[in-house]
Amino acid sequence: MQNISDTKQIQSFLAVSTFIMMACVLVGCGEKPVPLTPTPKTETTQLFEQERAVLEKAKGVEQGLNKNAEQLKQDVEQQAQ
Repeated sequence: MQNISDTKQIQSFLAVSTFIMMACVLVGCGEKPVPLTPTPKTETTQLFEQERAVLEKAKGVEQGLNKNAEQLKQDVEQQAQ
C-alpha cells in the first residue's frame, strides 16, 4: 500500500513543480519595459515670450484707460461745482 501513496506524493510534487516552473517562465518572458526618455529642457525666458509681450502691452493700455477715466471724472466734478 505504501507504494501507491509514494507514487501519488511524487505525482503531486511533479505537478506542483511543473506549475511553479511554468509560472516562472511566463513571468520571465513578459515584455521588457521601455526606457523613459527625458523631457527636453527649454529655457523659461523663451517660453511664452510672445504671450508675455502681449500681456504687458495690454497692461499699458489698461493703465492709460484708467488715467483717462480718472481725468474725465475729475473734469466732470470740476464742471459740476
